[in-house]
Amino acid sequence: VGLLGLFFAGFHALIMLGDTYSKYQLVQLLLPFRSYQYRPIWVGLGQLGFYAWFLIALTFYIRKAIGKKTWRVIHILSFACYIAALIHGIMSGTDAGTPWAMDFYCITGGCLMFMLVYRILTSRKKARIPAASQRPAQD
Repeated sequence: VGLLGLFFAGFHALIMLGDTYSKYQLVQLLLPFRSYQYRPIWVGLGQLGFYAWFLIALTFYIRKAIGKKTWRVIHILSFACYIAALIHGIMSGTDAGTPWAMDFYCITGGCLMFMLVYRILTSRKKARIPAASQRPAQD
């Protein structure tokens, strides 16, 4: 799913080259905060989120080399990538004010918040269980 999302985000950037309204140049798409003609801060935030997402996706392929603990820490940055993409969409998306876009932002953001809270609560519950009760019984 992550690679599919990266593909669509890259496609989104590339089709901007053909947009006659925004008139982006390749350097503006590749370098964050170079979008002088249209909301450079919010476009740049989306670009940074994309690059971070790309780097995080690469860690799937080097997980054994970097170790599980490092991999988990890096993957926590996925939340920041999503937030950057969400803010990018809300602040620089030309359709951001439409009902379908607001529904999309609210639903995906709500799902993320629900899953985050659920994960925090379940990990805290597991941490409170004594270590001896988590081990299988010895015969």
